Amino acid sequence: MKGSAASSSQDTLFRILELLRFIQDSHHPLATSTLALKLREQGHQFSDRTLQRDLERLSKNGLVECHDEGRPYRWASPYRKAKQTYPSASTTDALAFVLAAPYLKRRLPAEVFQKLTPRILEAEKQLDQLQTNRLANWHKKVRSLPGGRPLRTAQQTEQIWQQVSEAVLAEQQLMICYRAHNAEPTERIVNPLAVVVRETKSYLIATVGEHTKPALFAINRINKAEQTHRPAQVPPDFDLTELINSGRFGWAAKGKVQLKAHIREGVAAKLQETPISDDQSITAINEGWHLLEAEVPDDRETLWWIFSMNHNIQVLEPEHWVEEITHTLQSWADLYAKKPGTPKSLNPLSETIV
Repeated sequence: MKGSAASSSQDTLFRILELLRFIQDSHHPLATSTLALKLREQGHQFSDRTLQRDLERLSKNGLVECHDEGRPYRWASPYRKAKQTYPSASTTDALAFVLAAPYLKRRLPAEVFQKLTPRILEAEKQLDQLQTNRLANWHKKVRSLPGGRPLRTAQQTEQIWQQVSEAVLAEQQLMICYRAHNAEPTERIVNPLAVVVRETKSYLIATVGEHTKPALFAINRINKAEQTHRPAQVPPDFDLTELINSGRFGWAAKGKVQLKAHIREGVAAKLQETPISDDQSITAINEGWHLLEAEVPDDRETLWWIFSMNHNIQVLEPEHWVEEITHTLQSWADLYAKKPGTPKSLNPLSETIV
């Protein structure tokens, strides 16, 4: 019983704090019915009489003003002109902070995320304290999962990310000690241009020395980073979107192609729910097989998707994809036909993986 009473008191406290915030943030007095609607949108449960008692109690203590010139009564804050705020986020704001925190941590500059951290912790505490609010446990009931086999995120230190993000933000040169694949770490001065975040790894886009062609540096392979406080030399024609579309991350498309393939029933059912293109067409051929026709990008990502289907797809067109798939499958067959050992060459599809 004591726990239930404490939970009820916490819910009442947060409801009143949100009530005060709504009144204080409004540029004009709000009707009781409007306040009731706003509170219920935040997940609070109460009766109209309870809300009326809350408002009357706040009015007696000088925290709100009642405008009773007409019906319905309207309520305003005596502190509105002084821009006084109350120490509580709304329940929906708190929920948004908690759900967005993992996503924002790798995308916001370190100094910005550090300033948000106290609010995120406060939001987590606020949701944990609410017991009867229907929104309070939503973050415990929803998860986002990747479509394929998830890999663990490459580890990067907070100190490195702070230096990198601040240099990109301030457009200042950065001294880094970088460890490339199969090489010893080397120091170099780079001109930070941008950051690209993929699902498991983040990259610093920068030019080196007098070169104007952007290079990619995996942030998890930067052993040391120090700002030089010298202005970065930014190429005037640098465009992040164009860089991504150029294929540096394996996403380049040479154009569009008409994909024609036989697919098994399971793949057909999946594509009916999540189409591969807007003009996708799937026609039953016989029991277990369907014909897929769709206009798709002529890129590596689509080919990787086709290979992930294994024996559940047979590509008929375009011809250059059929040739590449045939060559790759033959290479795999030769590789597995031999005794275990060191392969002589890599799978062609791995050449553009960053």
